[in-house]
Amino acid sequence: MIGELDVDTATLLRDIVVVLTEAPSGAPQVTVDLTELQFMDSTGLGVMVEALALLRTAGGDLRLRSLNGSPRRVVELTGLDKVFDIAS
Repeated sequence: MIGELDVDTATLLRDIVVVLTEAPSGAPQVTVDLTELQFMDSTGLGVMVEALALLRTAGGDLRLRSLNGSPRRVVELTGLDKVFDIAS
């Protein structure tokens, strides 16, 4: 993700995850590179939680990579750093 994950961009992430969960190739293990994510609002965070739930329901998982700055603080303040698999 580059730039912002907010009300204007969150549906793109949701749509990608839905396509991945419906693919016949099996349970997707998805890693989202957030190196260049500068901002995430509550809508973006909600879509991340929804994506995690969809993937886990399909037998897959969601991993966040390089979550830093303001987006990382949002995840930590909500306690979701204990829910998501976050890699450096």
